[in-house]
Amino acid sequence: MTKPWVITEKIIASLQIILGLTLIYIIFYSNIVTIEYYLNDSNLGWKYLSFYKIFKNNFLPLFKALLFLTSGILLIKNHSKGWIIGFTMWFSFGIISLQYILKLLQQGHIVWRNLEYLYLILLMILFFTNAILLNAKEFRKKYKPNWQSPKNWSIVLIIVILTTIDTCKIWL
Repeated sequence: MTKPWVITEKIIASLQIILGLTLIYIIFYSNIVTIEYYLNDSNLGWKYLSFYKIFKNNFLPLFKALLFLTSGILLIKNHSKGWIIGFTMWFSFGIISLQYILKLLQQGHIVWRNLEYLYLILLMILFFTNAILLNAKEFRKKYKPNWQSPKNWSIVLIIVILTTIDTCKIWL
């Protein structure tokens, strides 16, 4: 691989690590706010606070964040599984954000001057751009994924199932 492609690979891996850590931070911060509400702001106390519910409600986002973090680390270490996880995660996040935009368009909520929707569109473009870059010939030649391996197919299948669950949450 030429030097620009190596730099591109490191940038994408760094973005994956940053995105994974950011998602983990957002999940923990939102749950700390929930715990603080139950313990301080309301008079509910520990009796009504369920860590099982918090874990159950945040399992999928936390799992996706850990997948992003893991794929970034494996991509830096030049493992083919990192490339497979990274490519499918970028592509699935692009599809999820596209479907979310389409749902908002269908409901008539998108006002193009609103920055929130602009950020969502820019994120979708970032997700699909990184998926396209990771699918470039140089990366496929470098990592040479073995598609006869059940491990590789199980990774892709798990991410497709996660994407399907998120898609169902968007449209239902």
